[in-house]
Amino acid sequence: MFKRTSLLLIFVLLLTLAFSVQAQEAKVPMIIDGAIDALATKVGKPLSLTDLNGYSWNAELYPDTSLGCPQAGQTYTQVSTSGVQFFLDYGPNTYEYHVSDDGKYVSFCQSYPVGQPPAGTTGTAPQAVGLCAEPLAFTVGQDIRVIASIGGLYLREKPDSVAKRVGRVTAKDTLKVVAGPECNAKNLQWWQVESGSLKGWISEGRRGVYFLEAAQ
Repeated sequence: MFKRTSLLLIFVLLLTLAFSVQAQEAKVPMIIDGAIDALATKVGKPLSLTDLNGYSWNAELYPDTSLGCPQAGQTYTQVSTSGVQFFLDYGPNTYEYHVSDDGKYVSFCQSYPVGQPPAGTTGTAPQAVGLCAEPLAFTVGQDIRVIASIGGLYLREKPDSVAKRVGRVTAKDTLKVVAGPECNAKNLQWWQVESGSLKGWISEGRRGVYFLEAAQ
């Protein structure tokens, strides 16, 4: 009887773990497949999600279909394009890919040893507009908000797009500026804000596409 009960408990635990893994994988944007397929082509072998040592992602809005990583000799449609920034750990390296929400565009940006992201702007875009040089005219104590067309943005623990998320805000939320601006290594301008019980850093925009505005 004891043996049967033990086996039943083990089965339940394994089943719970399986559902937990499935739930975690369900949160991964489906378009990660585009990034994995591009990585498979680069390394010359078939790959799937389970072949990765780790991965992370961030929702982004890009000014054109280069997705923030234009390649020499290519032309791009100049239209705001929403997508996802993926960081795929495979072997000794992390590979950064950007994929549009519809999966139509996939851009390779850079690779570097795991845990050692290089300083400087993302990808091969030396012509990136230096948003850090001319921040939006916000001041500490001012109320701001996310532009309605953006939808929502994550607040980060630090002024970096790969820093831990501490919450999400939308155009309906009033954000009070408590510090900033602060320029990070990717030429992105960040502001520390408060919204209710949330407090974190938020990016003002990317390459001329702004995410924030003064609250009316």
